[in-house]
This record gives sequence, structure tokens and C-alpha cells, in this order.
Amino acid sequence: MKILSGNVRGLGRPEKRGKIKRLVRERDVDVLFLQETKRRNMEDHFVKSVWPYKEMEFMVVDAVGSAGVNIYAPNEVLGRRQLWESLVGIHQHFPNPWCVGGDFNEIRFMGERKGCLSRDRRMKDFNDFVEKLELTDMALLGKQYTWCNAMDGNRWSRIDRFLLDVKWMEKFSFKQWEVKKRWEEAQVQGWAGFRVMRKLNLLRSNLREWNKVVFGNIDTQLKKAEEELHEWDLKAESRSLEEEELNRRREVRS
Repeated sequence: MKILSGNVRGLGRPEKRGKIKRLVRERDVDVLFLQETKRRNMEDHFVKSVWPYKEMEFMVVDAVGSAGVNIYAPNEVLGRRQLWESLVGIHQHFPNPWCVGGDFNEIRFMGERKGCLSRDRRMKDFNDFVEKLELTDMALLGKQYTWCNAMDGNRWSRIDRFLLDVKWMEKFSFKQWEVKKRWEEAQVQGWAGFRVMRKLNLLRSNLREWNKVVFGNIDTQLKKAEEELHEWDLKAESRSLEEEELNRRREVRS
């Protein structure tokens, strides 16, 4: 499953909606979140102008506060902390599986930023929120960062992400979704037995690629993490680690 989220202004312009529609089709997007649209009413015909597929379901949350599961977190540290606390507070009243995505205006680990100031306490607040709700951080496709300062391009951060409840993943069955989709897409000619065998071979290849995209090569990642952690342990034995080094060591351990 592919989920796309973005801050979008200018949806009143047909050319802007056309670009979004082409992007959804080209990237084979399954779920689309749009925020900062500055538009209150979303009728069927308007949504169809950004959604390229026949099957469609949608919902709209008015631009009041930070309501909804599509997050646009405040720039202020206190505002973000209050948002995390609010989400934790309402979580118990909404027992259904959660999918929380959007612009969180915060990173989780030091490796998710480049050229930006250290923000240890703010990361801790965000990570505490993720852990309390027991959410899974979905892998990012394509670029390593999701934000760059437009002025000089020397500051980068990953502040946009999707956090999924494990029950959400189980309920919507990611792997089954992908299996059904790939099976139906496979066009094979020949007798029945050949078509089945050929589709199974194609499916095996697709699932292998899907697993790498979503989770990465687990064995390779574990090996690299173990080697890096070993290096940090050796350094820690010979000297005291700096704060940024300690944060990186914690990130590797997690």
C-alpha cells in the first residue's frame, strides 16, 4: 500500500489538481491526504478532479485546530507538545486502529536532519508520543528528507511521516492487499496451469520487492546496526561519548 500526504495550496486551479491527479496515478497511490487546502467544501466532482480511479471514498475535516488523523503540527515547541498530549488523551476514546500521517514538524532521530540545530528534548517528546500510542513508523520511499529550506538548500529534515497502529496494519492486511492487487494486475497468456505458475512466480518477485521497500533488507540492516553499535561501545569504553553520539547510539539500539 502507498500513502501520499502533502501540504497543498491552490487547489482551486485546475492545473494544480491535474498535477496531483497525475502524481497519484504515476505513483500508484492507494490513500491520499491533502492539508492546508484553504477550502471548506469538497464535493464528489471536486475530489474526482484529483483522484484518477473509479473507486473512491473520502472524508473532509474543516480547517479548525488540529482535528483529524492528518497532522499538521504547530511550529512552536509548546504547541507540538500540547498536540501530542491531546492525541494521547483522545486515543483511549477511539479504540479503532489508528493511521496518523502528515507534517509533524519534528524529527525522531538525529539522522533525520542535516544542517539543523540539535533538538534532543523535542525529539524525546515526539518519541514518547509514538511509544505511548505504540505506533509503527512507515518507511519513506524515495528521498531521505521531506523538507528543505528554500533559501540556500543546506538544511534538510524528515518531518513528514505516517505512523500506523499495528492493529490498523492487521485490519487492512497490507500483504493481502498487495497480493490481491499484483495477482489481478498480472496478465499471462496460456493454458490454466501455466498461467497459475507464471502468476505465482511474478507474485514472488513482487512480494520480495514490496518487502524491501516497506521494511528494507532486514538481515543487512541488523548486521550494519550490530557493527555500528559495536563501534560505539568500543568508543564508549575509551572515552565519554558526546551528547550527539549518545543519541546516535540510542537510535542504533532501537
